[in-house]
Amino acid sequence: MSDTATQSEKNAGGSVLASVHPGANIDAEAAHSYAIDPTAEARLVRKQDLRVLPMVFLMYFFTFLDRTNLGNAKVAGIEADLGLGTYGFNIGACLYYGIYFFADIPASLSVKKFGFIMLPISCIAFGIVTLCTAFIKNEASFFAIRLLLGLTESFQFPGLSYVVSRFYRRSEVTTRVSFFMLGAAGLASAFGGLLASGLLSLGTIGTVSSWRNIFLVEGRSFQDAYL
Repeated sequence: MSDTATQSEKNAGGSVLASVHPGANIDAEAAHSYAIDPTAEARLVRKQDLRVLPMVFLMYFFTFLDRTNLGNAKVAGIEADLGLGTYGFNIGACLYYGIYFFADIPASLSVKKFGFIMLPISCIAFGIVTLCTAFIKNEASFFAIRLLLGLTESFQFPGLSYVVSRFYRRSEVTTRVSFFMLGAAGLASAFGGLLASGLLSLGTIGTVSSWRNIFLVEGRSFQDAYL
């Protein structure tokens, strides 16, 4: 009798809520249907947009800004100061993307395992590495710093994409990822050139070459912003 009543309630449109274990790897949206107020849902999405996206945008903006500074430093004479030559400079640039590629998946898994705390740790770490770039003296230190930079920045894109996926539906994720990926990258490219132009106009200060000013200011700014 009770089974019949329960089935009758379901057929009548009664709301049945099923609990999902927090640690279970289940797509709750696909497994269960909920009666959701569209107005309340839209309000929640807007609130998440205002709280989540600005921080995600800022993190990726600084990450991409850091990628543009090497090209600006090349214009200011980093090759000659470190004795790199075109060959050495290109190897250093490739080392960054090589380690970034191989560390991408482990970095993504570490964010999933240890939580979102890995992202600010990564941000502070690559800020320190950027700051240390201002003090390198030769080709070997240049190669080492590029490897460290690729390793510390490898957490950003997969980690930020994972953060977005935890706050939005599947249908909403693509728009948000495109927002921080394309918007932050474009703005960083434009702003990075203007910032470098201003810093390079200061010229050499004492024994500090002008290209070192880029890494000094940006590295310090990254740490201050995240702290």
